Amino acid sequence: MQVLDTLALMIYSVYMNPIQRQLLELADTIDLGSVSYYRLSKTLGINHPYKVKFALDQLEKNGLIIKNYSTGKITKVNDKTKFSGLISIPYYGEVNCGVALSLADDVIQGYLRVSPSVIKHGNLSKLFALKAVGDSMNMARISGDNVDNGDYIIAEKIDRYQVDNGDYIISIIQGAANLKRIIIDKVEKRVLLFSESSRDYPPIVISELDADDESSYMPIARAVEIIKGVRL
Repeated sequence: MQVLDTLALMIYSVYMNPIQRQLLELADTIDLGSVSYYRLSKTLGINHPYKVKFALDQLEKNGLIIKNYSTGKITKVNDKTKFSGLISIPYYGEVNCGVALSLADDVIQGYLRVSPSVIKHGNLSKLFALKAVGDSMNMARISGDNVDNGDYIIAEKIDRYQVDNGDYIISIIQGAANLKRIIIDKVEKRVLLFSESSRDYPPIVISELDADDESSYMPIARAVEIIKGVRL
């Protein structure tokens, strides 16, 4: 997994635009979060601060920098990156653990703030949080925990070709976010998405012929951690 992450960053670095490349080089010498967009634009000879903000957003989205939303500090990601203080994980809303009903909007609704020891798995730069709705995964074991209604699921972004057989995958199914265990059935040339529940839920069946149709099915993340009991 670490090799794939490194390869993905190398590929992205080839295609990043000049502003992103300048900011990434500057991040070796200063904390970009300590400097205003306006000052960065003047330093780099960029004609509008908005271009700096957009470039930083793209670098964060692609896992090359991490912004601590508590302190504003921006850290360039590398193999020796260390994290201290609270980690702010983007929270995107709900994921359905039954029928795919909760709409998946790519809009950050807030940040789940946790101490570093809470997160034991995954690449921190690719993590985000969702809240579980439903009981269809209450017998699952994700890093040793099941998934009850209202639990927070910590997920790691992946591309559709990083899915491994048996992973707990968050998929977008016809515009709705859904959590299931994936079984890749090579004999019948299909993908099966299973519930693991105290109740009997039928699987979701995706033919290999339709697996590349992003309008109906698109795996976006692997569930790596469950934060339980965070309810009043």
